[in-house]
Amino acid sequence: MKIYNVLILFFIINHISAQDTIYYNSKWEKVSSKKYDYFRIVSPYKKAYKFNDYYSSGQIQMEGLSKKKDSLIKQGIFNYFNIDGVKSKRITYRKNIKNGNYELYYKNGKLKEKGIYKKGKLNGLNTQYFENGATKRKAELKKGKYQGDLTYYNDRNIIIGKGKTKNDGWIGKWDKYDNEGNKTAEGFYGNKIKIKEEKITFETKNHFWCLFDKKNYSDSRSYLIRYISNTKNRKDFIEDSPELNLVLVNDKNTYKDYYYGIEKLKTKTLNLSSKKIKVIDSYISKYLNNGIEESSQVYGLTDGNLWFYLQYPINKKHKLRDKELISRFIESIKIN
Repeated sequence: MKIYNVLILFFIINHISAQDTIYYNSKWEKVSSKKYDYFRIVSPYKKAYKFNDYYSSGQIQMEGLSKKKDSLIKQGIFNYFNIDGVKSKRITYRKNIKNGNYELYYKNGKLKEKGIYKKGKLNGLNTQYFENGATKRKAELKKGKYQGDLTYYNDRNIIIGKGKTKNDGWIGKWDKYDNEGNKTAEGFYGNKIKIKEEKITFETKNHFWCLFDKKNYSDSRSYLIRYISNTKNRKDFIEDSPELNLVLVNDKNTYKDYYYGIEKLKTKTLNLSSKKIKVIDSYISKYLNNGIEESSQVYGLTDGNLWFYLQYPINKKHKLRDKELISRFIESIKIN
C-alpha cells in the first residue's frame, strides 16, 4: 500500500503542467513544499476550475469545482475522503453555501446520514442510519430546526419512539415502544397541557413541560411532570430539571391519611396568585433512598372539591430556581 501511494504521489507531481500546486500544514495554512500535510492542485475544467486536495501521502482528500481559480468558491457536488481513501461525505454547494443533497458516511464507507440543505440550513426529510443499514431516525426540518414528524428506530428497523416537533423541540403527544414494537408509554409536551380525565389544565408562557407516566391506585392517581426547556430557546435545557409528581386523591379523608406515618418538617407556604386553588399544607418530607437520606418538597392543594399533592425532590444546588419554577407551575393550574 505504501509503494502504491508513493507511485500515486509521483504520478501527480510529475503531471501538473498547466496546473497550480499549493501546500498546506495541518491547520490549512500555506507552507513551502519542503514540509506539508496537504497539497492542492488547481486545474482548468470547462468554464470553471477543478480543486483537488490531497493528503501528503498522495491520497485524495477533497474534490470539487470553483468558478474562481485563486479562491475556492464551492459550486456543485464536493466529495470528501478519509486518509484511507474512503468517502466521508458528499455535499452540494451553491456559491460556497450548502444547498442541495448531502450524505455522510461511516469510516467503513456505509451511509450514515442523508438530507437536504437549503441556503445553508437543513430542510425537508433528514434520515440517519445504523452501520448495518437499518434506519436510525427520520426527521422533518425547516430552516435548520426540527419541524414536523420525528421517528426513532432500533437497529432492526422497529419504531421505538414517534411524535411531532415544532421550533426545534418535541410538542404534543409522543409514543414510546420497546424493541419489539410494543407501546410502553406516552407523553405530552408543551407549555399548555390538559389532563382531560381530571379536568386540569396548566399553562406557562415561558416554560415547556412533559406530562407522562400516569399510574392508577385504589385511592389515588399520579402523574409525572418534567420541566423540559424555556419557550424562547427549545435547546436551552436547564441542569437537573425538577421532576414533579402530581398525586390526586379521592377525597378529603384520603388526603389526610395519604402521607400518614411519614416524618414531616414544616416549611413556609408559597404566596400564590391562583384564586381557586389554595395551598392547605406545605412541608418537607424526609425519606431513605437506598440508604441515603433524601428530601422532597410537598404541597397539599385543593379547590374545595379536588384534593391533590404536588411533590418534587429538593435539589440543594438549584433550590431557589426550582422554587420559582414550581411556584409558576402551581399558579398556572386551572380546574375546569
